[in-house]
Parts: sequence; C-alpha cells; structure tokens
Amino acid sequence: PQMLREQEHYKATQGITLYNEDALGRLQAHAAQRGPKGQQELIHMAELWDVLENTFVLFTAKEDLDTLGHKDLRLTNRVGVSYQGFRRSTAEAPSMILRQGLNPYAHKRVPILWANYTELPGEVYGMGVIEPTWASVESLNRFIDLITDNWVMGVNQRLVINGDRDIDYTEIQENNLPGGVMVVNGVPQNEIYPLPVHTPTAGDYALLPLFQNMIETGAQVSDSFQRGVGSTQGNKTATGIQSVIQQSSTGRSEVTRYLSDVILQPTLAMAASMIQQYGPDEMEIRITDEMPSIPKVQSQFMTIKNSDLTGNFDFRIVGANYMENRFVTQRNAQGLFNLTAQIAPDYMKLGSSLQELYRIHRIPYPGRFIRTEE
Repeated sequence: PQMLREQEHYKATQGITLYNEDALGRLQAHAAQRGPKGQQELIHMAELWDVLENTFVLFTAKEDLDTLGHKDLRLTNRVGVSYQGFRRSTAEAPSMILRQGLNPYAHKRVPILWANYTELPGEVYGMGVIEPTWASVESLNRFIDLITDNWVMGVNQRLVINGDRDIDYTEIQENNLPGGVMVVNGVPQNEIYPLPVHTPTAGDYALLPLFQNMIETGAQVSDSFQRGVGSTQGNKTATGIQSVIQQSSTGRSEVTRYLSDVILQPTLAMAASMIQQYGPDEMEIRITDEMPSIPKVQSQFMTIKNSDLTGNFDFRIVGANYMENRFVTQRNAQGLFNLTAQIAPDYMKLGSSLQELYRIHRIPYPGRFIRTEE
C-alpha cells in the first residue's frame, strides 16, 4: 500500500511514474497470492549505485535475509520483550527492477557512500566505530531479560492438577494464581503439584559487573562512577571521572572525530546543496564562498520566500581534539596564522584565513570587518 501511494502521489505531482508499473503490478500480484497478510508484509529492497556512471538501480532483493532478523533481535533486547529474538514476516518477492536512472540529487553524490556510516568492510550497516560496545550492551540487555523472566516464573506460582481426580477446578481458578493452572491425565505426584520455580540468587547477578566493565573499557567512558553516595571505592576502569578530568579519552575523541569528518560534514554538505536549489544565489555564495554554480529549481510542493529564510546556513565542525577548550583552540589558530604568514606568505589566502580566525574567536558575521578577496 505504501508503494502504491507513493506511485500515485509522484505521478500526480511530477507527471511521471516513480516505480516501474510492470514490476509494481507483479509485486502486487505476488502479495495477493500470499493472502491478507501479504498486504502488510515487508519487502526487501536494495539500491545499487554506480559511482562512475552516476546511476542507480532500485530492486527487490532475496539475499541477506538474516539482516532484518538481526535488527529485530536488537530491538527485542532493547525493549525487553524476551531474551529470544523474533523475525518479522517478509513477502520474499522475486528479484525485479523497480526503478533505475541517473542520480536524482542535485549534488550528484551517492549518499550511502559519501557519508560513510560503516567503517569496517562487511559489517552490518550502522556498525563499526560508531557503536564499539553494541555487542556488550546487547549481551547485557539479553542477560537482564533472562533474569527478569526467571523472576516472573518464580513469583507467579504455577500448578499442575490431575484431571482424573475429583478436584474443584473452578475453586482453584478463583485463587490468585498469576502463573496459571495446567490439567493433565493421571499422576503427577498426587492430585495437585506445584511446578518447580527458580528465583535468581546472588550468583546470577555476578556477570552484570563484568558486562559493565567490558562496556566501559570498549567505550572508554564510565557512566558508573560514585557521586559521594555509598562506597568511596574508586572507579575500576582506566577512564574514570578523574581520568576524564585530567585528560581526554582517546577512544571517545576518535569516535567524535569520525562522526564529524566522515558522517556529519558530508551529510551537512549534501543537505546544504539540496537547500541551495530553492534559495537565491546570495545564499549559495554565503554557503560555499564561491560563485553560484547550482541551477535553481522551483519546488513542486512549496514556494520558499527570501523573507522566510532567517539567519544563514554557514556551518563547520571542528576536529575532535579541539572540542574541549576553546581558548586552546584560539591560541593554536593564532599561532598557525602567524607561522603561515611568516614562512609561506605567498601561499596564504589572507581573506579566508582572517574569516576562519574570526570564526574560531566566535565573532559573528565576520563579513562586517573583512573584505572578500575578489
């Protein structure tokens, strides 16, 4: 149903179809063959991008069926439904091309490659350096869910009664037995038999501190230090609160730098390029510091007025190693500016350098004080 709505909306607004009509018809027939549940089942789709030809293909994919189950397992562990994973039903549609053509984006970049969310080859999308502790965290969640299930079974008493004996089943049902009653033919032991239960003991919790230390070691950030409450024992990890105060965490800074350089900066660059299509040339100059080169188009859905664009879209993310202390950043920037001016003045763009220096000193709108190099 969602794909059909997208097809109708795109055809009404753009005058052309979004998906291949023959493929969409075959996909609809395949879903109808699976009965009522086929209308709500998920369809595996994949995108194939050609960087050299700058084209893309959207098609249904039957491979890698375990990926969705892996995501379901993570969701199950996180929400605490059970320590056993589950898989959503999929339509298992045959492979067919749904859409193909040139890169539809104005920036002509491949989003899934330009903003690299996965550092390690072959890993699941979204993993890598972004979530260095995901395995330990999910193991901890699964273990806590298992302990919770044992508590539920231990507190909620369950009974087994012999159906061949003269027992008032209604009277037993009226008692407060959250665990329920089971009826069997013949023994078990006498007429009424309580099922054995297990309530977690102190030893069942012994693994929790181990998982905690593994998570702290992997993340290099401790969220479990003492705040003057209870024991005065220090943090057992190498990156406790004192270490965080004295020196930055190398692993955490590396993750922050990766997020900045490999994900956020390319994503913001592509977002700015998409915005520039609907803005004036003056906005593009303010964003890129270059002459306008992106053709402007009229939106099919809205009209953006210049008066609606408040502020500007200038952005820049500093390196992770300089995110702790702005005074150190300003001092280093001034030193680099002076050093470059002394040893390589011919290679220095004075206007751009001054603009960057003003930005580091957090002086808004440096254009009030600096002429452009043109």
